[in-house]
Amino acid sequence: MPFLWNLENLPFLILTWLIETYLLFTAARWIMALVPSARQSQFCYQLRLLTDPLPNAVGQWLRKRSKAVPPPWLSWFIVILTASIMREVLIRIMV
Repeated sequence: MPFLWNLENLPFLILTWLIETYLLFTAARWIMALVPSARQSQFCYQLRLLTDPLPNAVGQWLRKRSKAVPPPWLSWFIVILTASIMREVLIRIMV
């Protein structure tokens, strides 16, 4: 967790927190999807509304670019990998 050494790093710190929160919500959504009783809850539905639009947009973009249908996990992999790399880059900028 980076510390805020000066106010110039504040936007990078906020972006880092947003990315970490998105990754946390994604992990919570996946874990809740494995439990049948939790899968039917309103909280899981709200997490799905919060986390799924970005992978869905990436999946649509992939379908437009290629002739073959990409596997459903590929869009999630791209989103999580990109978020992780962006998080690391932002932390490196702040340090």
